[in-house]
This record gives sequence, structure tokens and C-alpha cells, in this order.
Amino acid sequence: MVTAADGQFTYEDSTYVAPKDGTFRIALFHEARDSLATFGGSLENDVNRDGNPEGSSRLFGVLWDEETDEVWVDTNQDLSFADQTALTDYNDRPEFGVFGTDDPDTPIRESVAFGIQIAQEKKLIALNLGSASHATLVVGAALANRGSEGRFDGVAPGAQLISIAEGGSAYGQIESPLVSIRDHGAEVVYFEQSSNITRNYLLRDGRLVPTVIYERLIDRYDPVILSPTHNYPILGGIDDFVMARGLIGINGHESKENFFINHGVRVEHDDNLLITGGYGPMGNGALKPDVISPSNYVSTALGFIEGRAIPGLYQLPPGYTIAGGTSTATPTAAGAVALLLSAAKQEGISYDAHRIKHAVTRGARWVPHLKPHKQGNGVISVAGAWDILKELDEGGDVVSIVGQAPVKHSYSHLLATPNEGEGLYERDGWDVGDSEERTITLTSNLWPKCSDDVLRELGWE
Repeated sequence: MVTAADGQFTYEDSTYVAPKDGTFRIALFHEARDSLATFGGSLENDVNRDGNPEGSSRLFGVLWDEETDEVWVDTNQDLSFADQTALTDYNDRPEFGVFGTDDPDTPIRESVAFGIQIAQEKKLIALNLGSASHATLVVGAALANRGSEGRFDGVAPGAQLISIAEGGSAYGQIESPLVSIRDHGAEVVYFEQSSNITRNYLLRDGRLVPTVIYERLIDRYDPVILSPTHNYPILGGIDDFVMARGLIGINGHESKENFFINHGVRVEHDDNLLITGGYGPMGNGALKPDVISPSNYVSTALGFIEGRAIPGLYQLPPGYTIAGGTSTATPTAAGAVALLLSAAKQEGISYDAHRIKHAVTRGARWVPHLKPHKQGNGVISVAGAWDILKELDEGGDVVSIVGQAPVKHSYSHLLATPNEGEGLYERDGWDVGDSEERTITLTSNLWPKCSDDVLRELGWE
């Protein structure tokens, strides 16, 4: 603690100019030490982008008035807080501070913005810097807003973002959806899963602990949760999370035009799967993914490094990248869901997580040349989902059909019911020329009301 009198105080042998007289908490932010583990990969331990010339200070004073929750950061390192704007918790007042001074004559931004987060109960302040490249492209895909000088919008540019920074750890990725939903009321959650959690759970039958947690979150708080199927373009390579009842599992889609622009490659079909993505079925035979969603297009990137380039194809300006995988496909779908919720609120259309999933899956556009275990129900369509959602509001039913069929693979004896699951899935036990019969049982929440309609549509794909 320090006390300022006559506009000054001393801390660690340095005299500072205070923004006002009073008692404050103070600390020094060290750009090399404090940005190493979390931000070092992008920032090069240089938050003010001055190149760290020999003899330069790496320290930035941070002053906190606990009574008012005002925070001042000595971004220009002149030992004065009087020339700094008072910030507070970004959640209460969405304002940014800035390290460094941008040179308008260069394309790269020589500055890095930050927001303040205050944890009163722990007596801690976080400086949340815009420095994560993967998170930046994800957020841009979902809700980038071009403003007055930008070049594109995300899918839902008016949506409010709740960002939960969990550091990339397995336990953090389990906790982050819980915190965003339970503590902050998130209505749509893009959950960036991690193979650190699931890679060893080969059953893929919905019994992994995080899967159970997310299903319970949906049942209790009714958010729409979307998760990538992961980036394993192999049979049965989808992570377990997408088995949570009500969660929407996403694989990636790329158009013919996009393939040519991004890769210089001409492909046969208008609709294609990404070269990376997640293919089903699940370990218990369940059909996944639920839908495929556009990916591998221009999104936001860090403005203080060069934009992405592929020699002979394109050079993007700083602040933009082209990124694929389900890490772009899933926030695209999350943005689509945000549009649905926004329209439903404006039009007075009732919805919940299960209605939204029903609308998204039933309203998707089927791609005839793609296999069901790769595309699920087809390409996500906001217009198609909106039509289904309105039909439900007019008295339509959310149809649920659960299968019961033989499953045979290396781990199937460990399923809840040994060698039995939601879909017919036998990877083992067959030789060329074998022929046998199997019984598949289908149970619907609307049987027998919908039996005739459903039976007329049954067939093999």
C-alpha cells in the first residue's frame, strides 16, 4: 500500500505522480516476466512494441484505488499516473488502455490494447491483453464488427462477448463453459474442447465427466453449447463432448470457390469437407457430427504482426488471417445460433436449447455426395433453421429418435451395455463376403404419432 500526499508518493526508490491524494494498492507489471508464460509466443515480451532497446525499462506501474475500483497504468513509463485515464473492470465499463504508440505510417500496429479485470475478494488485478492469435480468429469469425475502417463483419457482429480466459489447461477448458453459463448468463457458448482431455477416452459414448457436466448445464441453465468435433479426418475420430444431450457438434465445410481462392486448387463439388475436420460415428454408433459449418475464410488476427501470406496466392494486411479447421467452423455456427436467438427474441418466438438444436439440424442443407458420418445433417442454414423454429412455435414437435443396435470394435465390450449402442457400428468381426442380419430398434418421443411419416423416410445412405 502507498499513500499519496501533495500529489506524490514513493515506491521502491522511485517517486511517482499520483492521480489524486489518497491510499492505493500498487504493483509493477514486468513485461518480460509477467507476459512470458501467457503472452510470450505472440508479444515477444514486448507489450509496448518498442523493440526493447538496451537500457530501456521493462516495468509499468499499476495503481489501484480499492474504494472506487479505479485503476491507472503507467503505460508511457514516465512515473506519472496523472496523465493516465482511470480504468475499471471492463465488465462494468468497457474501456481499453493501450501500451505503446502506433505509427500511422506503418501497416503494423505498434501498440497493444488491454482491459482491466478486478477480483476484489482476492485483491488481484488482471491486465487482459489482446494477444492470443487463436482466440482472435475465433472471436472474429463469430462476431467481428468492421466499424468504420474494417473490411468485414463476423456472422453476428452485434452479439455481446463473454470471454473466459482459461490458459489452455485441461481443467480450465472444463471449467470455462461452467463459469460463463452459471456466473455470467451466457446464452450461446462456443466450447473449444481439447484433445488433452479426450484423447485417451476411446469409448466416445457420452460418459466422459466433462460431457456429463455440459449435459447437466444444458438441462439446468438452458444455454446453446456448440463444440468442434475436432480435427481428425478419420473414421470415428470425434471427441466425446459432442455426445452431451442438447450440445451441437460441428464439422467444417468449404466451398469450391473458397478452395480455389485460399489454396489455388480446383475441386469437383460446390460443397466440400475441410481437409481437417471430425468424422463420426461415435464409439457407441451415434451419428455425429450434427452439422457442417463454413470455415477457412478471412477472420481477425493480431494487428501488431504481419498478416498471413501464402506466396503466389495472397498477402493479407495486419489484423487479418485465413484460418480453417473446426476452430473457425464452430464459431461460425455459434454466430448463426446468435442470429436465431436474436430474431426469436424480436419476433416473440419461443425457444430453448433443444428447440434450437432441432431447428439447426432439421433445417440444414443436405449434401448428396457426402457421407452422413462426415456431414451429419448437412450444411448449417440460418434460413432453414429459422423456418423450423417458427414451425415449432406454431405447434410443431421436437422429434427425438434414439436407436439401439449392435456395436463391435476393440472397446465395445466396455460400453454401458456391452457391444450395443445408438447406431449400427461394427468395425470388427467381418470378412469379405460375409452376410448376416441385424436388428435395429428405433424409439421416438412421439411414437406412434409420427411413425408413419418416419417409416416412409427410412433408408440407407
